[in-house]
Amino acid sequence: MKDERRTKKQLADEIGRLRRELTELQAAQVTRRQVIRAVQDRVREMQHPDDIGDVLKEMNRGLRRLQITFRDIGVNLVDPSGQTPEMQPRSLTANGSLLGPEDAWGEALVRRFWSGGVSVYRADLEAVDVYGERERAEGYFGHPVRAVLDVPFSHGTLAINSDRADPFSAEDIAVMEELGQVLGDGFTRGGDLRSVERRAQEAESLASAIAVVAGTEELEAVFDVVVREATRLTSVERASLFLFDEEAGVLVPRAQRGHDWETYRHVRLLPGEDMSGQVFQSGEPYLIGADAVPVPARRAATDALFRQAVQGKALHGGAAVPLRLAAKVIGTLAVGTAHRQLVQRDV
Repeated sequence: MKDERRTKKQLADEIGRLRRELTELQAAQVTRRQVIRAVQDRVREMQHPDDIGDVLKEMNRGLRRLQITFRDIGVNLVDPSGQTPEMQPRSLTANGSLLGPEDAWGEALVRRFWSGGVSVYRADLEAVDVYGERERAEGYFGHPVRAVLDVPFSHGTLAINSDRADPFSAEDIAVMEELGQVLGDGFTRGGDLRSVERRAQEAESLASAIAVVAGTEELEAVFDVVVREATRLTSVERASLFLFDEEAGVLVPRAQRGHDWETYRHVRLLPGEDMSGQVFQSGEPYLIGADAVPVPARRAATDALFRQAVQGKALHGGAAVPLRLAAKVIGTLAVGTAHRQLVQRDV
């Protein structure tokens, strides 16, 4: 009888334990769903990729609610539109600081993880540092980094790190992968919204230019509107409009944005010289970096003027198109930026 009572008590204890574990599991699942929904809501509110900082803050709160042990969390955005996919990292540190592209490192590594399409977990960089990233990660975040997880999604990777060895369980990784899916859905939707917004901007810019053309006989005013709208629509810092002087046999700048005009107005381009000269000579649009075509050379004097006019700022992406009167090329319109590689859409 005593053994039977002991057996019944053990059975009751076991049932009680299982019920408690089930209750805890159900509570954890509820919390997980709440965290995912909160991040989804924040992602839906994004109007621009720069809004990722607010998303990271929401993720930070949610992951700490789930008691996931981590130090920093970040998103490495990848723009695949160029010849080489370009990375734009955003990381939220443990002290609430948001690190941006100027602090970036490891572009090739991120592109590798992103294109691989599977999560990459480095459990202890002190023991095994396959990619040689421990010291660079410490320099980036300002503290030792023992473990790193990268989860790829449609537009980059979601990354999380810890100063402890092997801190992330299979369940933690599953949560991060679900958050990566949320980010992917949000950026896909956001991309569609930005396309609509851009088409509206283009229509507005065309209407603005047409209004100026219809309302003035001053060509300089028309040129000024054209270069202004070109910089706005392509989100670049500088633009220039050249016309060909047949008597002198050179292209002469007539309007610009983002240059020191007192220097730039002295530039004279020969047909075939630099990007604009190449476009004038060929009659075809030109995209810096497209199909590995080299940037056309400049004469030494021209190069010195260009460098002085842009005040030492590098050109990372550029595009130019011919200006035609009937079928004859009479000049060029060009844009340039130090921040990204331009794509065919910009042309």
